[in-house]
Amino acid sequence: MERSHRVQSTLSEMVQSISVTHRFDKAQLIFLNTSDIYKGEVLNRSHTDVSSMPGQAKKSIQRGDILLSEIRPANGRWVYIDFDADDYVVSTKLMVLRADQTKIDSRFLYLFLTSSEVSSRLQAIAEYRSGTFPQITFDQVAELEIELPSLTQQKAIVDILDSLDSKIRVNQQIASTLEQIAQTIFKSWFVDFDPVHAKARGEQPVGMDTETAALFPDAFEESELGLIPAGWLLKRVDAVADVLLGGTPSKSKSEYWDGDVAWINSGAVNEFRVLKPSAYITKLGHEKSSTKLLRPGTTVLAITGATLGQFSRVEIPTTANQSVIGLSGLGSYADEYIYLWVANNISDIIQKATGGAQQHINRNDVCEHLIVMPCDSILQNFTDMMRPLFVEMVVLLRQSMTLEELRDSLLPGLTSGDLEIPAELLEA
Repeated sequence: MERSHRVQSTLSEMVQSISVTHRFDKAQLIFLNTSDIYKGEVLNRSHTDVSSMPGQAKKSIQRGDILLSEIRPANGRWVYIDFDADDYVVSTKLMVLRADQTKIDSRFLYLFLTSSEVSSRLQAIAEYRSGTFPQITFDQVAELEIELPSLTQQKAIVDILDSLDSKIRVNQQIASTLEQIAQTIFKSWFVDFDPVHAKARGEQPVGMDTETAALFPDAFEESELGLIPAGWLLKRVDAVADVLLGGTPSKSKSEYWDGDVAWINSGAVNEFRVLKPSAYITKLGHEKSSTKLLRPGTTVLAITGATLGQFSRVEIPTTANQSVIGLSGLGSYADEYIYLWVANNISDIIQKATGGAQQHINRNDVCEHLIVMPCDSILQNFTDMMRPLFVEMVVLLRQSMTLEELRDSLLPGLTSGDLEIPAELLEA
């Protein structure tokens, strides 16, 4: 591949920001806000009444468009539209980018814009502009420079990188399936109490071996939360978990930052699992602030602002800011049980939020929440079943993170010609 085949250009020469108002010719459409897309996935595909849509539901889109959030561009709120989208209307907070296909392949453009290097650059621009929400405009996107191979080479690069993306998607789908299995079993055992109901009817619990079924009672008793299995207990959350509120070292003191102690903000809690920090602080910054060290397996819960009610699990030792609460199981109370309890009770937890425009959950409210706890033998049996699933999820996600890093490192090399595209891909 010859470097002479590459042209240095700015995106302004080949990309448009489209703002075509949707014709609204149907009673129901699918509305995509910034929260409805994430790292290449459309999270909402449900039709809703046009009459109930918010005012920012305006833009029309089509196959081949790229949606990119104007707010916090590094947060992964982007997607490539690879389907017919007549029934979709999108928010004015989403840029609709359309490539001139005679100059740049739309998938190549998408890979370029969503690479870690470019998204970090856009985030830095957004933060420089300051304001309540770090935001970019199309003008900043249009000014980005790109070393552009021929269209044939672009399509070959897309084929190479799409194969990595395909593996990443498969890993994420498997991890998501494992999560759904874990939540389904938890809900059956500890929310709906299916094994206890079955035994109360004199039946064998469905899908459960005799040894495990024998651990469950066959009757219920009254409690503050209503009927619960006989012999089980209601406990405050802070009796079964260490409830840790985070903090932020002073940003005016440079000696508190860029150290080797991981630190996350509430935005990180949007991730399915927290595998990398938002920033690093120093040991001195840790000691001089109220932030606490969270061990791997800790459930993290965002307690204020736009991320209120988001939850995840940290899979690295990390500290967190004051908008995050960590819940680590105490003694025999397993982290897996705590996490799945939060997943099944998050709507009840956030009902205690107070405040006006900036809703907030207090640490004490979380501590006082009541949690149903089974006997130790059932808890141990459940933990033994869940732990391999949780381990496998992390293995898959770490593999995907490695593949993402590989993909991002390949893109500039393939674009510049430092890495040679296999001849068979150019001839395909």
